[in-house]
Amino acid sequence: MARPLHVLRALAGDGAALGDHAQAADVRASGGLVAAPTAGLPEQVGGERNWDYRYTWVRDASFSVLTLLDLGFVDEAAAFGQWLGDRFREGAGSGADAAGPLNIMYRVDGSSDLKEEVLEHWSGYRGSRPVRIGNGAAGQLQLDIYGEAMDSLFAGDAAGLRVPHRGWGAVTGVLDWLAEHWDQPEEGIWETRGGRQAFTYGRLMSWVALDRGVRLADRYGRPAPADRWRAERDRIYTQVMDRGWSPRRKAFVQHYATDVLDAALLRMPRLGFVTPRDPQWLSTLDAMAGELVTDSLVYRYDPEASPDGLQGSEGTFSLCTFAYVDALARAGRLEEARQVFEKMLTYANHVGLFSEEIALTGEQIGNFPQAFTHLALADAAVTLNAAMDAPTLRHRDSHALIQRLAGRGLRPPASRRKSARESREKCARVAGWGATRVALAHLVRRIWAGRPGPSVAA
Repeated sequence: MARPLHVLRALAGDGAALGDHAQAADVRASGGLVAAPTAGLPEQVGGERNWDYRYTWVRDASFSVLTLLDLGFVDEAAAFGQWLGDRFREGAGSGADAAGPLNIMYRVDGSSDLKEEVLEHWSGYRGSRPVRIGNGAAGQLQLDIYGEAMDSLFAGDAAGLRVPHRGWGAVTGVLDWLAEHWDQPEEGIWETRGGRQAFTYGRLMSWVALDRGVRLADRYGRPAPADRWRAERDRIYTQVMDRGWSPRRKAFVQHYATDVLDAALLRMPRLGFVTPRDPQWLSTLDAMAGELVTDSLVYRYDPEASPDGLQGSEGTFSLCTFAYVDALARAGRLEEARQVFEKMLTYANHVGLFSEEIALTGEQIGNFPQAFTHLALADAAVTLNAAMDAPTLRHRDSHALIQRLAGRGLRPPASRRKSARESREKCARVAGWGATRVALAHLVRRIWAGRPGPSVAA
């Protein structure tokens, strides 16, 4: 198999026709990034799981900030930071109740009129009805968005995109709300329509939000009720460990009232909630392999075991498959991670793009191209490549390792740190990281802006 980053270089070089297939909202005017430029492409051909994705999800766009920063797209990351800051300020000043100060999604211009309508006169893609415009999930409570948003602000700060005074006031207002309201049922990351639950992933991301807030406040001495945030953060950690863990399944589960597994929790080690080789985490990874993984592809959850309020089934979730690669690599299971990564790449279309899901037939289903699928691909490639290139460091903290090799301002270990110049050259030599970064930059830019870029040799 080619090295993961070499594969991405090839994808970037082969995508000359990408602009014909990936028209997306122009980020320059507003900073908002749409989840996908399409609506109504089904998650099950002939079924009802058909949604309008032409909007900016706080979650998806927050995920993009890390990748944008890693690829050198500081201006685009700063534009979304401004867009997100506007939403924070609006929410903090809205007198939010239990519904929360942030919506889960917005129009790309920041407005929030997303009323869902059914186009009865449309037959749908290959008879997949109903065809919806707007999105009824916009009014849901999804607590995880606060963690994703704060994680992106935290990453931006590390890249020099400091939160201004007015923005910090909005951040404290949002986190104060979260500290008061995190312990309640919600609809969760997968936007289920089967009723609210105490989703473990929502608790995990609430922990992330408060943790990043505490760290930013301490770093700069900003005024904040940091002791309260710290206390609530620690309460969340204890609750997840006590109630989000199933002794029977020997795994972290989807929510507190079930033993069903959830692939969203594959992000736990990446976010620093657990270490990649914690016995409880390794047991969870094994349980997911037995229940959610089929021929290397990963379902997000089992809708039969955990009803989501919708009829029919769905395919494997491409985001989750790449997250599985990331988790395997962090756990040191490199050969397995390589095999899953290699196999997943064979499902891309002729210009290397992915939709949201893969059907049992092997065809791509769901809206296309899906931004977060490609973000997860890049994340998995970087994580796997770094683990393969640093065998002597595999037993160290994987998150810190990836930060070093991705060039986020952290130097290699002391044993290899002879000089600042040598350290920079080492980071640049890792699997041709410099050239690969350029290739990834072209790939990401074309996915979102629909502009064909120059070919980059593999």
